[in-house]
Amino acid sequence: MSVQITIIGLGKIGTSFGLALVNESDQVTRTGHDKSLENAKQAEKLGALDKVSINIHSSVKDADIIVIAVPPTEVKETISLISEDLKNEALVIDTSPLGIITHQWAQDFIPESCHFLKLYPTLNPDFFIETDESINSADKDLFKKSLMVITSPNNTSSEALQLGADLTTLLGASPFFADPYEFDGLIASTYFLPQIASTALLNAVTEQPGWDEAKKIAGENFNLSTRSIDLIENASDLSQLASLNKENSIRVINNLIIALTTLRNMINDDDTKGLEDILSSVKENRNTWLEQRNSEDWERTIERPQLPTSGDMFKNMFGFRIGKNRKEKEDK
Repeated sequence: MSVQITIIGLGKIGTSFGLALVNESDQVTRTGHDKSLENAKQAEKLGALDKVSINIHSSVKDADIIVIAVPPTEVKETISLISEDLKNEALVIDTSPLGIITHQWAQDFIPESCHFLKLYPTLNPDFFIETDESINSADKDLFKKSLMVITSPNNTSSEALQLGADLTTLLGASPFFADPYEFDGLIASTYFLPQIASTALLNAVTEQPGWDEAKKIAGENFNLSTRSIDLIENASDLSQLASLNKENSIRVINNLIIALTTLRNMINDDDTKGLEDILSSVKENRNTWLEQRNSEDWERTIERPQLPTSGDMFKNMFGFRIGKNRKEKEDK
C-alpha cells in the first residue's frame, strides 16, 4: 500500500520534503503543486516529485497527506481552497511559522472527518549560512540533525500524531511536540525577532544622512548583523506574522528594547565591566547553543504525549505506519 502525499508550495521547504522521501517510493507517491508551473517542473526534474498537478483541487483529491509549504500570507487561502476536495481521514500538514491561528483556520475550513497537524522544520545547522528560500536551495538533507516541531488541535487522534512523528523520522528529523501557544512564543523569539531586529538596524543606519559615506566602509559585521532580512521573501509575510502573533511580537520587541536600553545606560555610565560581563555571557550562550544544535545534545528533556510504541497496538488511518512497511517486509 502506498501513501499518497501532495506537496503544495515547491520552494525550499516543499521541494526538500519531496527530496527527503526519494528513497521511499515503495511507501510514498509524491504529487506536487505550485502556483509557478516552472517551479513544479523543476521540482519534478530534481527528483522531488513523482508527478506534477497543475490544478490545486485535483492535486489533493486522492491524497492521504497534504503538506502545505506556502508563504504565511497564503496559508489561510490554501486551506480554504482545498477543504472541499479532501477525502475522509486525510491529514493536512502546515509547515509555516504561524501557530495557533492555523489551528483556527483548520477548525473553520477542514472537515471533521480529516486531521490537521503543524510540522515546523528547524533545519539542519549545516545549512544555516544559506539565506536563499527558493527551490534552488532545496536539499534532501535539509531536515537532518534537527527537530520538527509538531503541534495539533486538542482533539487530534493518536494515529495522526504518530503518523506525523513517523513522517518526521523519515525526513531525517526528530519530533518535538509543543503546545500551539508555546510555539507562537518560541517563533516570536527565534524567527520574528531576528528579522525585525535586522529591519530596525537597517532602518536606523541606511535612512540616516551619513549612510552615503557609511556604506563605503560597511563590511562583515554589518552584513552578518542584517542577513536575517534576506530570509523575508515578501514584506507582507513579516507584517502578517507580526499581526497574527501580535502579543508575542510586542513582548519580544519590548525585551529587545530593554536589552538595548541596558547597554546604552552602561555605555553612558562608563560601565565597561558590565558591558564585558554581558558580552562574555551572551557569547558563551551562543557557543553553547551552536554546539548543542550541531550535536543534538539538548539538556532539556522533550516531553512527548503518550503515543503507542509498537505497531501492534494500532494501525493508523491508512492501515499501516509510515516507515514500518519496509521492515515488516524484510522480517517476512
